[in-house]
Amino acid sequence: MIKKHDSYSNYDKELFLEHSNVLHQDTQLKYVGRIVQLYHIIEKGLTMPEMRLGFGQPKLINLIDKCLAYQKKYDTNNIQYQHAVGVIAEYQKVHEEHQYPLDENLLKKIKSILEKESDLKITKQLIKTKANYFEHQLAAFDTFSNSRHSIRNFSGTIKSEQIEEAIRLAQNTPTACNRQPIRVHIIENKELIAEAFKIQNGNRGFGHLVDKLLVITADISSYQDSEERNLPYVDGGMYTMNLLYALHFNKVAAIPLNWCRTKEEDLKMRKVISIPKSEIIIVFVGCGNLPDDFKLAVSKRYDYKDIFTKHN
Repeated sequence: MIKKHDSYSNYDKELFLEHSNVLHQDTQLKYVGRIVQLYHIIEKGLTMPEMRLGFGQPKLINLIDKCLAYQKKYDTNNIQYQHAVGVIAEYQKVHEEHQYPLDENLLKKIKSILEKESDLKITKQLIKTKANYFEHQLAAFDTFSNSRHSIRNFSGTIKSEQIEEAIRLAQNTPTACNRQPIRVHIIENKELIAEAFKIQNGNRGFGHLVDKLLVITADISSYQDSEERNLPYVDGGMYTMNLLYALHFNKVAAIPLNWCRTKEEDLKMRKVISIPKSEIIIVFVGCGNLPDDFKLAVSKRYDYKDIFTKHN
């Protein structure tokens, strides 16, 4: 069984190293993947509750360099590339509006990418109010689903009952062979939330505003074979999305935060709160109430027709 497990682990490792962005950025999809990752960092910075002027300049320069390299090799009509250029332009415009002087070298970089775009469309992050964010709470599913967004601006508190009701509703999530491995750890203590966020390290600029933190785990006790090695994450992913909808339905603002941490960081987290050894951490979900006005990242989506393939 151990040899079989090693074989599966090696297979996963080989696939990841060959086709991910880890070793080589040598395909259009890999270029686009990196560009999306970088522009989203800038988008998030533009929506922070207290935006820090001049933020993220090394990341912005990296984004511009990736876009310039992309220009030389691939079709610039790609919607993610176009959106990235729009985000770069928005960054410049926002700083001009605040009369914040950007570094001359950075401005030259920005000019080098924008001057090559004949049909430039500057992005604009979404502006919402607390009053209209939940207005489609009881709408048809297509409208309801499109109204949910990841929130990075929280204010005030929410009731524990709202969280518990969302967990009750999300319990209808299907799982492999109905094993129901998902567990939810609710952290309400602000000091514990801060300690957990130090380890998660993906909540800069808004983590201190989170009222309650959910740690979603999967108990792997019921998984029986190496072939099921990915099922906890599949079950956990489906549950998390269902929970996000349930939180939205119960008027809880929320944001999923990935748990891509090292072994050492995983062990640290288990000292912050007591998580049984049989449970693996899937994701964090930050929850809270909304301020009267806030911004949302545009987060450009592909057209649905671009992501499916028919096999006849």
